[in-house]
Amino acid sequence: MTKKRITSLAIALMLIIGMFAMMPTAAAVTDEVSLIYAETKNATGGVYLKGYVEVENLGYNKEVTINYFNSYDMIWTTVEATYVGPTYGNYEAWYFETPAVYNPNHRASTSYTFAIEYTVNNVTYWDNNGGDDYYVLSAGYTTSYSSATVFGTGKLFLRDAEFYDGGTINVLRGTIHINNLGYNKNVFVRYTTDNWATYTDAAAGYESTYPNFNYSGPSNVERWGFLVNLPIADDSIEFAIGYTVNGETYWDNNFGENYSYEIPVV
Repeated sequence: MTKKRITSLAIALMLIIGMFAMMPTAAAVTDEVSLIYAETKNATGGVYLKGYVEVENLGYNKEVTINYFNSYDMIWTTVEATYVGPTYGNYEAWYFETPAVYNPNHRASTSYTFAIEYTVNNVTYWDNNGGDDYYVLSAGYTTSYSSATVFGTGKLFLRDAEFYDGGTINVLRGTIHINNLGYNKNVFVRYTTDNWATYTDAAAGYESTYPNFNYSGPSNVERWGFLVNLPIADDSIEFAIGYTVNGETYWDNNFGENYSYEIPVV
């Protein structure tokens, strides 16, 4: 770990840069609607699909809809996405989550096929993965690989995290999914316990490459884990995650809000 003190100007620059976390460059954003990422998740007795979409803000009144079916029900249906916040330039992030599907065969795989519909100004735009639709599969929610990820424009995201009292220390730990863009890479957590007067970078460690549930060929999704130990007096933390590969650094800072946790008061 490396600890650094940063000036007020550096803080301002970091916050401005942070607003563009998880976003491609302006040149890369050419469509009116695009998937950032989606993943299957476990629920009590079932599996559901969740993810984020990016749309160009072409008008105030708009609808972002996910058209999908799963391999158990085999019925096309829809779920509405909800607005999250601005991303880059004139673009916005929207979040979607499907109801959980219950499969009596707990070890059976459940796949989701979906496309994204964006309606604004009486015009409808689509992201259907170039005509192939998006496909993501859960391997059954009692198996070790019960979740899977498909990336669109996104490069990484925080999959889960917890911050807890470890007795003599406070502990932050979690997992990150990344789009594997190259062999040499650095995945890390940038955190502060003093409102960014100082910050610390803690390295994440490679854990596994997910089996390729989505497409033929090698999987492009890796799982990385992190563990940060803090003095017991540090009972709150704010952080973002970074991913450096091929000379570029990508960020997930919760769409400019950063991730914040506190030790619950008992």
